[in-house]
Amino acid sequence: MNFRTTIVLYYLPILSFCNFAVSINQPKDIFPFNFFLFMATATLTQKPTNTVTIPTSIIPQKMNVRIRVLHAVDYPEIAQKFYEGQKDVLKEFNVDGKITSIKDKWWENLYSYMIVAEDIETGELGGGMRLDVIDDSHSIPVERALSCIQPDIVDRMHKYDNVLAETCGMWISKRFSERNLPKILMRCSISIASKLRIKVLLGFANQYTRKMTEDMGFTTVKNVGDNGMFYYPDERYKTSLVELYVNKHTNAIPEELEMISWLRAHPVQKVPEEFKGRTTNFEYDLRIM
Repeated sequence: MNFRTTIVLYYLPILSFCNFAVSINQPKDIFPFNFFLFMATATLTQKPTNTVTIPTSIIPQKMNVRIRVLHAVDYPEIAQKFYEGQKDVLKEFNVDGKITSIKDKWWENLYSYMIVAEDIETGELGGGMRLDVIDDSHSIPVERALSCIQPDIVDRMHKYDNVLAETCGMWISKRFSERNLPKILMRCSISIASKLRIKVLLGFANQYTRKMTEDMGFTTVKNVGDNGMFYYPDERYKTSLVELYVNKHTNAIPEELEMISWLRAHPVQKVPEEFKGRTTNFEYDLRIM
């Protein structure tokens, strides 16, 4: 069995985005009050050179999983577990020293939020994603990731301090795999963005995650890299910067639009889901904690 883990440099799922391409050319026309949500970490769903094979017994047939949103500075113990979990997954893919979302002390940032997936019975943290908001005292991972590729973009970001953010740091542990969590975490990040006054999501998509980001409604920013393409975090991953307007969410496929709208309207819900022959009872609590 091939184990596929997703790490977001979401810049979406995983990743979200405003019309950053337009904002680069016409900054005055973009984001009057927008929050930029950057998924500034690369999304890796499988190892390009080989795969990680794990016993089927590691992945439970049934599971009860809680999805909730936490303000990172208010939950330091969970933030530390999140950091360790992401670091372990990055090591699996040999990119632990290359991903910018793990290099800073994001848990000290007043504007960092975690979307976490936990085993309800044991409390085990098995995956998550972050929303990091940019301000004049805190950079976001995408700034460092793009500083050498497109330096002028970085300069423009801080014109939107406190109204621009990044979706980043997505990771899924082996035990929590095969449960559609990358899509679920991405849907949640889009659904809560408006509650945080975020208007635009920005992120990275590579050859393994591009279809998912397109299904979610993200589009490629063409004036970054070579017609929208560059290699990040290394030459194995052909990556694009993608963007999505939260309040003008028209490019997503109908089923994703429906799910995201449902989560916005019903942030506290219990929903069973079947995926790849496994049953997961999801307990959502998307109120901002």
